Amino acid sequence: MVAIKDFLLKIFGGYKGVVLTQISLYNKAKRVAPELSEDDLLNELIISRIKTRLRPAAREQEYIHYEPLLENPHKTLEDVIRAIVEYEVFEVLGVRNVDELEVKSYIEESIEKKVKSPDFKAKKTWKPVAIGVLNIIVGSFTLMGSIMYISQSLLSPIPIPELGRTIAGIPIYDLVMGLLGIASIIGGIFALKRTHWAVAVIGCFCSAGALGGFGWYYLLVFAVLVGILMPSAKREFF
Repeated sequence: MVAIKDFLLKIFGGYKGVVLTQISLYNKAKRVAPELSEDDLLNELIISRIKTRLRPAAREQEYIHYEPLLENPHKTLEDVIRAIVEYEVFEVLGVRNVDELEVKSYIEESIEKKVKSPDFKAKKTWKPVAIGVLNIIVGSFTLMGSIMYISQSLLSPIPIPELGRTIAGIPIYDLVMGLLGIASIIGGIFALKRTHWAVAVIGCFCSAGALGGFGWYYLLVFAVLVGILMPSAKREFF
């Protein structure tokens, strides 16, 4: 039982991870649906927490717990986040080595620092664009090269030993490179749009994997560039 609790805590990132996740979801909901009232936004936040698959208790049990909060029209974001932390971290997972005053203070400070007004706009820089362009360039060249070699293999009347092992006449290496190229392009597009940070990161990994097929030097240069750009560019994604 202890092992399961520790595993769940790692998934949720401890109480701080829960707090930051809820604030992020609240900001996103406020930006996507500015017409919703504060009470409706907070209810959506609670319901999304109940519906998530990575929850520490049964859905019916969680709904019973949060029902009074859902029916309270005067609740605040702090009330909602504190209720989630107290229930999931302290009550269900049984964490006892955290000071409640410390948790309360962290929630208040996080809300003050991270909750954005409806007209908030992140300052845009060239870095996500650079990441997107790099991914699209790498992905495009990789995909074109893959298509060329796959076409050569399919159109050749006899097997070409240089193309390596094949599946239904398609070289495995070039098939994998083509998939990496597609993933790199998709990641680059999302980086240009500044949406879905995780997809943009996966695109970078796929670009690195594709460049690794051409030589370690290209992979190293790309990794250094992305490593410099990524941390500061993350702030502009939502």
